[in-house]
Amino acid sequence: MCCCRLCCGCCCIGLLLLLLPQERPERKVRGVAFSCLVCVAFCGLVGVVFCSWVRVAFSCWFCVAWRGGGVMQAVGSRACGCTAGPASRAPVARRGRHHASRAVCRGSATASASTSPGPEALAAFERWMAANGADLAKGGLAVSQGPGGPAGLRLVATRDVKPGDLLAAVPEAMGVGRDAAAAELGPVVVGEAMEDWVAVALLLLREKFRPVNPSVRGPWMALIPYPLPGSAGGDATVLWSESELEELQGSSLASEARAVRGYVAGVHADVVLPLVASGALPDDPFADGDKFLWAFVVLRTRTRVPYAGVGNGGKPLRLLPGLDLLAHNGGSTPGGLAVVDPPGGGLFGGSGPAGKGNAGLKCIRSAAAGETVGVDYTLASLDKASTRLTLGDVAAQYGFCAGTSGFSVDLELDEADPNLYDKADILQLAGLQGYEGSAARFTLGALDAEGKEQSDDLFIRFLRLAVLGGGDAFHLEAIFRAEVWENHLWGALSAENEAAALEAALGGLEGALASYSTSAADDAALLATETAGTRKHIALRVRIGEKEVIGRYIDVYKGLLADLDQESTAPEFYAERRLKALGLLDATGTPPAVLPDEGRFV
Repeated sequence: MCCCRLCCGCCCIGLLLLLLPQERPERKVRGVAFSCLVCVAFCGLVGVVFCSWVRVAFSCWFCVAWRGGGVMQAVGSRACGCTAGPASRAPVARRGRHHASRAVCRGSATASASTSPGPEALAAFERWMAANGADLAKGGLAVSQGPGGPAGLRLVATRDVKPGDLLAAVPEAMGVGRDAAAAELGPVVVGEAMEDWVAVALLLLREKFRPVNPSVRGPWMALIPYPLPGSAGGDATVLWSESELEELQGSSLASEARAVRGYVAGVHADVVLPLVASGALPDDPFADGDKFLWAFVVLRTRTRVPYAGVGNGGKPLRLLPGLDLLAHNGGSTPGGLAVVDPPGGGLFGGSGPAGKGNAGLKCIRSAAAGETVGVDYTLASLDKASTRLTLGDVAAQYGFCAGTSGFSVDLELDEADPNLYDKADILQLAGLQGYEGSAARFTLGALDAEGKEQSDDLFIRFLRLAVLGGGDAFHLEAIFRAEVWENHLWGALSAENEAAALEAALGGLEGALASYSTSAADDAALLATETAGTRKHIALRVRIGEKEVIGRYIDVYKGLLADLDQESTAPEFYAERRLKALGLLDATGTPPAVLPDEGRFV
């Protein structure tokens, strides 16, 4: 009370000094300054001696005021009981100011990794979802702890459901996409040239590792652990050590994992670190390459078709709360219990069953209350013409085994081929161009969207083109350029070309099989002793499946090669097909008694 009276007295004296006319203005200024100094000195002395909390409050206020308005706004919002919203742009960082915030972020990350979200965190997440227009309980869903979903969390049905039921409607605006990244991080950070996944990863990092001014997405971020445990994508092959990748020797997954890891590190070095150096992004968490890789894996494992990116035939990349907890399949139902239905699926391209701007979760199979609600992770796209992910693909992307085995092979044209550019041009027209237009990837044993094994037709077509030469080189003439892939290469061109293509296939597959350091029998014996779910167990299952597919196709191509030597089993070659099309041979391969009239050949 005495402090308050003294402060008021000093302020009154200063005010009087300002109002009273004086001949020398500098004395007025000195008087006001002296009054203020007496007030501050006395209050500080009383705080040090009698009220230590005054000293703490004063020092905290001074520190906050010096550091800037962003923290001040966060403190003010919490004091009035409001939730602070995300900033409209990235915080402008100054060099040398982030050591304290880095410690805070690492501490919070460690805490989130050591303990799984409890009932309070799950309840807070469900309340946050409902408050933002995505009431899970309304559709008959609840978040539950248990196996099947990411990080031991899953969505379960709280009622009996049937095909066609709308289980959830999640506003797209609640998610993390490029549009949100551009709006919240600003155009300086999210430029037009930045890839979608990089922009989304940066926003995800900011939301997860905010040291101050908690995000409105906080209840959601609390359910995404750092670092990632095995059940949440932590066993994705991109996170395996070199010794663990050696278990995949012979498989393309090992080289893919190294390539992806190098790609992410390169993007971080070339795109993110320059933004940190310029001050557009703070050091922590954006300078940390491990955290950037974490964000990449989170997006890869928790985005759901059709929001996995336009490259998968779907919508732009977007991570959606709630839907990211969908498990693979769910319960005992193969093929998934639900599908994510984007807006625009309604009549005349309207709002869709979930409402305008909402992503719906639609039930496609009946299930009882208590069952896990999941989708099929092996569906890379909702397009029925798409290829399913193989067991190896799922292991690489999600860190567990699901689906059927396949073997991916990269084919490349010979750079010394004198017809290289003509062949590369044909591949480009066929939509199969890879690196510099001369390479393509094929997966043997892959299933289509309906669960049927896809033909190896494209694989053999590529080989026919790759070995094409000699008397068959006329197929490369410009006059045939637009039709050679579809109309010429779909079948055998000649006995010589077909034999060369099959021998090339056999040579590649037999070489791939020999590159494995163990036999199928060795792997089977090891698998019987290995604990399910470990990285070595995953590697063993991938190796066994790939070897089975390779062996099966080796047998197929050996049989086709042998058939070339038998007139009764030899395939129909291009020349015969062409003569039949012109009417110069009948269906049995015999010339007709009467040749077509001359007008037929005009």
